[in-house]
Amino acid sequence: MIMKPEEAIMKIKQFSLYHDINDLPHSYRTVEAFEMAIEVLEKKIPKEPEYETLPSGDFYVYCPTCGEVVMCDLVDSPILNEYNHSHCGGCGQAILWEEE
Repeated sequence: MIMKPEEAIMKIKQFSLYHDINDLPHSYRTVEAFEMAIEVLEKKIPKEPEYETLPSGDFYVYCPTCGEVVMCDLVDSPILNEYNHSHCGGCGQAILWEEE
């Protein structure tokens, strides 16, 4: 069974609490590696995007982590500029789209 990102994050945090990682050789690099691993794993957990409708009627959807536009619908454009990918193209955050 594949470990879920939430479980992996918990295991890394438990390890770092149980073992004083500041006492490990090259501890600053170890701490940096642990923080980086947690940051990457957290982006695998889908988050709801942020929505904005402008007075013009233009509609934008933003990544909750970096603010990159992940979808837009412009009133004056005949084309729906729908990126609607499962991940943000800017930072890699998994996007949790509402099911219709």
